[in-house]
Amino acid sequence: MAFQLERVSQARANELMKLANTTVYQFAAKVLIDYDRDLVLLCLGGKGDQPAERNEPPNYWCLLYRGNSVKFTSHSRFEFIDGLDVACEDLREFRVPNSFQEKLPEIQDAIKEAFASFYSEVYERTVLARVKFPVAVFY
Repeated sequence: MAFQLERVSQARANELMKLANTTVYQFAAKVLIDYDRDLVLLCLGGKGDQPAERNEPPNYWCLLYRGNSVKFTSHSRFEFIDGLDVACEDLREFRVPNSFQEKLPEIQDAIKEAFASFYSEVYERTVLARVKFPVAVFY
């Protein structure tokens, strides 16, 4: 099963925010969930769709990976490449639990898939995702 964009109840949102274990600037009413892989992508606010050059804050994200919090920030832009819509995410901070160092490629793939699903759902058309990852900080 792939990621699905779903609206969550306030009770479920509170539960997810507790698992995220980070500052929540603005919790989106919809989250991306992959039930088969126990993954949830949360958007926690920000202005990442504005150019970083304007000194706007990034978007704040959390991937709940099997109940653990992978935190990252990003700035995004859209490009039209070879007839395809491409969401380009430039991650700035990328914090991964120590216990998942060996799972880093799987986590990065999940984030790419989640962004593609997110933007495809939001814009109601196929959107590819290109994600630039910084060096992960393990905690």
